[in-house]
Amino acid sequence: MAIPAFRIGAFVCLAVYILLGPLLRQGWGVDNRYLAKWRMYRNKGMNLVDARFYTESPDGEIQRVYRADLPKFVRKPKARPIRRRAGLASATRKMCRSRQVAGGPLYVDARQVRRDGWRELDDGTVDRCREPRSRRVKIERRR
Repeated sequence: MAIPAFRIGAFVCLAVYILLGPLLRQGWGVDNRYLAKWRMYRNKGMNLVDARFYTESPDGEIQRVYRADLPKFVRKPKARPIRRRAGLASATRKMCRSRQVAGGPLYVDARQVRRDGWRELDDGTVDRCREPRSRRVKIERRR
């Protein structure tokens, strides 16, 4: 009779530790090295790029262009998320080659998530289909 009671007690103690540890740390600010930390999705969103593409019609109207609406992406269920600066450059080149954007300017408003917050990659003021191609992009480092 003592063994099942011990197992139930051990299970309840373990469940309380697992469930209340992160709650005490995040909810009430209790900091203790014996409390569990939540690290479930840590670093999963790092380097994701939030990009918005715009084109300008001949009459001067700015229109948003969606990657998923381009002919290349029609047969795919959804466009893959852009990761890193190289992925943004590749997506921009593909959009410049597409029939919808060809001949017109393409503006990109992009930012990238970093450990210290969002970093702006492109402010949307330069036509990306007309700019000269460069192999290396110099990234300004924050200190």
